[in-house]
Amino acid sequence: MRHSVTVTIALDEILDRVYAESAWRAAHAPEVYHLSEDNAAMITTRIGQGFDDLVARLQGYVAAANYNPNVDDESIVIVFQQAVEPADTLEPALTQAITSLLASYVLMCFYGDEGTSYGSAWRKYRAQTTLLLSHT
Repeated sequence: MRHSVTVTIALDEILDRVYAESAWRAAHAPEVYHLSEDNAAMITTRIGQGFDDLVARLQGYVAAANYNPNVDDESIVIVFQQAVEPADTLEPALTQAITSLLASYVLMCFYGDEGTSYGSAWRKYRAQTTLLLSHT
């Protein structure tokens, strides 16, 4: 019997993290481009790219996935399949890891590459998500 875990993330959760980190960077390095709500279209495109990358990497676990930046509360929905019944803590842990993963991916795209701290954070949350799914 297959069990499933549904992760639902509002786009605003990711955008808030990106805006906050970008504001901090701009305050400490004035030459750095400050991402704000004026850049929402570019940022949501990058979130979509990060989402596609994540779904492709975890395709063995993904039963269904949808990214729709035009929906307020359920912009990202991913249904993961599990062979065993998942723990109650899996869904919040996956939600946190994927939210951080996508924010890190966006920041990596705008402020460097995989060799930056944002690239390291992206890889960390990607590995964390994989480990959460593989140990259940």
